[in-house]
Amino acid sequence: MIRELCRHTKAGEIAAELKRTLLRKELPSGARIPSVRNLVLRYGISSVTADKVLKILAEENFVCRIPKKGTFIKHNPPALPKIAFLCGENDLSHDPLLQTGVEHVYRTFSELDVIPERVPYSALLNGKTSEELLSRFNGLLLSYAYLDPKTLPLFHKFPGKIMILGHYFPADELSCSQVIPDILPALSELALRTDLKSYRKIVILRATHRNALALDSILEKFLERFSIPIHDRIVIESVNRNPVGSAYRYFLKTEKDFSDTLLISCSGFFSMGLRDAVTDKGRPMPDILGIDNLEDYEPPENGKKFFTDIDKDYPKIFTVAARKLVEMVMNRDDLNYMITIPAKLILRDSIRNLKQQPMEAFNEKKV
Repeated sequence: MIRELCRHTKAGEIAAELKRTLLRKELPSGARIPSVRNLVLRYGISSVTADKVLKILAEENFVCRIPKKGTFIKHNPPALPKIAFLCGENDLSHDPLLQTGVEHVYRTFSELDVIPERVPYSALLNGKTSEELLSRFNGLLLSYAYLDPKTLPLFHKFPGKIMILGHYFPADELSCSQVIPDILPALSELALRTDLKSYRKIVILRATHRNALALDSILEKFLERFSIPIHDRIVIESVNRNPVGSAYRYFLKTEKDFSDTLLISCSGFFSMGLRDAVTDKGRPMPDILGIDNLEDYEPPENGKKFFTDIDKDYPKIFTVAARKLVEMVMNRDDLNYMITIPAKLILRDSIRNLKQQPMEAFNEKKV
C-alpha cells in the first residue's frame, strides 16, 4: 500500500497508478520499469517528482533501484484476481438482506480494483462447458445455495480458492474458506436482559432447508445450557418464494395458544407474516425474537420497527468474504479459513420485559 502521507501528493497518486499498471502486466522479478526520464515524458511531470515516484515504490519494497543500471521489479507479482461471483439472482428481487450483501460485495471489489463476473447456477450444469467456464477464474465467491449433488463434482475439480457465505455450519463436503455469522453473543446478551425461564413455552419457527436445521441446533444447544427445553417447533415450507405469505396463512389458521410464549423466528419474513396474522385475528401477541433484523433493511416508510432481533451483519459478512478471497488469491495462499462475524442484539418492543441494562447471568447448567 502506498504510504498514507504520500497518498494524496502528486507523486503518491502517480506511484499508485504506476503500481496498478505494473501489477496488471504481471511482470516477473527483475523486469525493468520506466526510468525517471520515461516518467517525465509519460506523465508530464518534473524529474524531481518522477524521482519521488520511484522512491515511493522502492520504500514500498515493490521495486529495486540500482544506480547507473535502472529500476527493477523486486518480487514476482501476486496473482491477479479473476473472481466469479455465484449468488442467486432470482432471490435479489424479494430479499433486501441479500441485496444489501451483494451491494457490499461489489463495493469491496471496486475498492480492490477487481471486476467480478456473475455466473448463474444454470451455467454450472453443462459438463465440460462448465469446467471451461470456471477455468477462467482463480477465485469463486459462492453462495451455499449453489452447492448440491449436481454442482459439487465441478467445484471439487476447481483448482483455485473458494469462499462460501450464506450459512451457519461448516461446508465440510468441499475444501473452501467460509464466513459464518455467530449468533451466540447476541443470544447470551438476550439471556442477560430477560428471564428466559419465566416463559411457559419456548417455540421455534423455522423453514425446512439445511440452514434452518443448523440454526435450530444452535438455538437448542444454547437453551440446554440453562436447562430450558424447546416446547414446540413450527416448520413452514415457503410457497412460491413468499415466506411472509406462508407464515401469515399458517398463523391465521392455527388455534395454538401462544400466551406466555417466547417465539423464536428463524426468518425475518416469517416474523412479519406471524405479526400480521396475529394482529388480524385480534389475538394477544406472543413475545417474538427475530433473526435477520429484516426491518433495518426495509424502506423507512414501512413504519415503526417492532421486532427485537438478532442482526447477523450481512454487510460485514459479504465485505469480509470478498476481501479475504482477493487476499488469498493474490497471495497464492494454500490455507482455508473459517471466519466468524459476531451478531448483534437489537432491542425493540416485541419482547415485553427486556432490561435496558443487562441483569446478572443466571446459573448455567454445567455440561
